[in-house]
Amino acid sequence: SIEADTMINCWNLFISNDILENIVVHTNKKINKNKAASNDSTRKPAEATNECEIRAFIGLLYGRGLLNMNHQDYTLLFKESIGHPVFGAAMSSGRFGYLHANITFDDISTRENRFVHDRFAAIREIFEKFNDNCSKALQPDAYLSLDEMIYGCKNLNSFKQYNSKKPGKYGILLKSINAVNYPYTFRAVVHAGKPTGDPGPYYVPGIAPTVKRLITDLLTYVDLEGRNITMDRLYTSIEIIDWLLTKNVTVVGTVMANKKGIPNELKKTQGRIPNSYKVFWEADNGKLTLHSYVVQTKSKGLKNVLALSSMPSLLGITEDDGKDKPAILKFYDFSKGGTGIVGQQTESYTVNTKSRGWTMAVFSYMLDVARINAQTICSMQKQLDPRKTLSFNFGWEIVMCLITPQLYRRKTMHGMPTSTIRKINVVLNVPDENPTPNEAFPTHNNARKRCATCSKMNYGPGYMDACSKIPKVTNQCTRCGKAVCKAHIVVQHCKNCTH
Repeated sequence: SIEADTMINCWNLFISNDILENIVVHTNKKINKNKAASNDSTRKPAEATNECEIRAFIGLLYGRGLLNMNHQDYTLLFKESIGHPVFGAAMSSGRFGYLHANITFDDISTRENRFVHDRFAAIREIFEKFNDNCSKALQPDAYLSLDEMIYGCKNLNSFKQYNSKKPGKYGILLKSINAVNYPYTFRAVVHAGKPTGDPGPYYVPGIAPTVKRLITDLLTYVDLEGRNITMDRLYTSIEIIDWLLTKNVTVVGTVMANKKGIPNELKKTQGRIPNSYKVFWEADNGKLTLHSYVVQTKSKGLKNVLALSSMPSLLGITEDDGKDKPAILKFYDFSKGGTGIVGQQTESYTVNTKSRGWTMAVFSYMLDVARINAQTICSMQKQLDPRKTLSFNFGWEIVMCLITPQLYRRKTMHGMPTSTIRKINVVLNVPDENPTPNEAFPTHNNARKRCATCSKMNYGPGYMDACSKIPKVTNQCTRCGKAVCKAHIVVQHCKNCTH
């Protein structure tokens, strides 16, 4: 990522050209299939898409999220009285809706066979490419966190999850490794459930194997030696910590009392006083420490909070909150929120919206994470704190970079309406080729002239004779001042200015 010197180049690190090419190829297959199945001869068949248009489509998705209109009817985005000019300038309302409904991420002809071995088959290929791009773009610093998030999705699929403690509450469950000191996602895995047939290579049963798979895949691209990973009690276990120690990676995490290897005498709270703290060392080699902290709760009385660590001993208590909280738990609180920070930033300007398929929700997650990761990379290139840069400003620059090639492409298309050309000029900040005069022309001119539109309709041999037979009129266009006859006048404008 050192060579990514612009905002759009930082974004291209994650949504790379091979991902976009994959989308273009498979979406065009879907479009061709729709053409073959359509019997409606009154409607013009949809045209094939290309990378330039897909980039513009993604840019409009970002723009919709930045303007917080992703839960409104998309047709409102293209109305001049409501929507921003970028939408109408980049593509028509119908085309945007068609792409949103038909964008495809895999070969639909082989999906059924692949689904038997992988429930996530409909978007697996580009999701794993995106994962690899995130893993190799940045070398982690000393502190990482491993946690899960719920990405909102209300479409029908077999692996949706519910968690009332997560902001999304209902949707797709993703377990990810994130940075602690800045918002960045290194790798994620989707809980897609057990396939109906023989499991494919991406199916990993159980929590411990999932953690090992995430770490192993990340180690393919970056060096984690000497790093620390903070986990919550769902993932922390002696098995995981011992395995990570073989990779020279330490762990700090709360642990459930019923996990294997936790002595029974440490689970009890009898005889303990509130805010009391004990530390126990591993008997064999002393690399693991188990911390026990008893707190008073309103509903259940004394509660024993257990923390397991393979870091060099972090002892002592803190007195800033009056609860004598152990330093190891303070460190845990400080370093556990990496995934939560990314989750909060995705919700701020998310591209997620209602769609016909759950694959669009996963693609929205990829776009949200790509924006956040790109902003972090760009900030580091400029030696700025990624946590203090403005997300909206960065996001809007990405929007403009994605749609600009499409704007120039549309501007040169034959038959493009004048109103669309004007929107394009507004977005590109270039003057109109035929600007509207500051002062309108009067409806009539004292000098009688021949209609300019009628004159243009005559060409070739006999042009002069034909023009001489055109009657002269006093009416003129109030915008351009050209003479116009009754046949070509529209609300006192010539047809060219009206269109």
